[in-house]
Amino acid sequence: MTMLLWPDLKDDIEKLLLTKLDPNGRRGLFFGLRAHPIHEICKACGKQVDIPGDRKCPNCGVACPVRNPLIQYHSGQDIPKPLGTPICLPWPGTISKQWFDPKVKDGGYGGGNSIVVRHTEGPMYTTGYCHQFAFAGLVIGQTYLAGTEIGRVGTTGDSTGPHLHFTCRKLIEGKSTLVDPFPELLAACGICEIPWHEVG
Repeated sequence: MTMLLWPDLKDDIEKLLLTKLDPNGRRGLFFGLRAHPIHEICKACGKQVDIPGDRKCPNCGVACPVRNPLIQYHSGQDIPKPLGTPICLPWPGTISKQWFDPKVKDGGYGGGNSIVVRHTEGPMYTTGYCHQFAFAGLVIGQTYLAGTEIGRVGTTGDSTGPHLHFTCRKLIEGKSTLVDPFPELLAACGICEIPWHEVG
């Protein structure tokens, strides 16, 4: 088994699997459409506001709560982990980008301290790591071995607590395409996903 992200990842993925099998536990953690855990839409003006947010909508001045959930596409898998947990490369790869992604309200995507790695081996074309507390000082353009520490779990950007936002891209018909990281995490940990009908 490839060491993926950190040594006790299997325990974390088993906990996430139980959450995923609970339809009430899907808010915010998994790949695909979701109700955003931080942003909502003002019913009066239709613009985005933060929760818990101000007493009044900063866009139109109408008193809150006059909001709808912001349903948006979640591009990766969130894995809760204590602040400062080392994050390691799952496969050899080259650091292609390392930056601070501002909060949505400041014109960014809310990823905070983020890294993108292009892989030379393994099933993924690129992987991404967002909300990091700190970078490990790796050099953009340099290639590193699997297991190299790339940063530490944090809660920078738009985040409700310490976690890693993990994204995966594969080359599909020559195009870099976002894919659900969860099946890859299950496979790397040797876990067979439990069918919904077996959940008590």
